[in-house]
Amino acid sequence: MIQYERLLLDRLYPSIINRFSTILVSLDGREGLTDANRGKGTYRKVMENIKRSAIMGIIMNSLPV
Repeated sequence: MIQYERLLLDRLYPSIINRFSTILVSLDGREGLTDANRGKGTYRKVMENIKRSAIMGIIMNSLPV
């Protein structure tokens, strides 16, 4: 298991990602709140990476903060 900034997921090699059975994801809330706290476009980028992970068969869990 790993908790990772989902914004950077596309920078990791699949061989590294696939070593983990679960990746925890954290967002600050809805798009407006997340972008206000982490920068414009962050929410959408994270959501794109979550969708990409699902296609790759990676198990994901959310962690409300």
